[in-house]
Amino acid sequence: MRQLFILMLTLLIGCNSQSNLKNKSSDSIQINSKTLKVKNKCAVIYRPDSIKINVYLKKDSNGFYNSSNDAGFYISQTREFLEQNKIEIIETDSRYIAFYKDNNLLKHFDLNADNKSWGIIFYNGIDIPKESDLTYNEDDFNKIMKK
Repeated sequence: MRQLFILMLTLLIGCNSQSNLKNKSSDSIQINSKTLKVKNKCAVIYRPDSIKINVYLKKDSNGFYNSSNDAGFYISQTREFLEQNKIEIIETDSRYIAFYKDNNLLKHFDLNADNKSWGIIFYNGIDIPKESDLTYNEDDFNKIMKK
């Protein structure tokens, strides 16, 4: 059963990665499998890649399953909220996320260095992007994205 879940989760992540690359605007591009370059107003939802998932499963599979279920729930609610507000959503499992304005680097996130698994980063296309709490991000959205 556990192996079936891992297989399904890996396939889901792989399918989402491919479909999201097709849906990105020309201003947000995947530089390589480890770096995402973002230039336009959007919300970036990040998640662990398959390597990180395997590490988590070896350490504490029950904890990973609980965390992934919780994250999936909050990401689903966040996605619905963002779609209602017509904000571009980029989903990635890249290690690095680089945000640019006028071809100048504003902020660079290394998700491995910060030991991050699931989360959201709001970028209004002007100011330095900010991470938000996945459990309740409407206030952060209003502060950051409504500028």
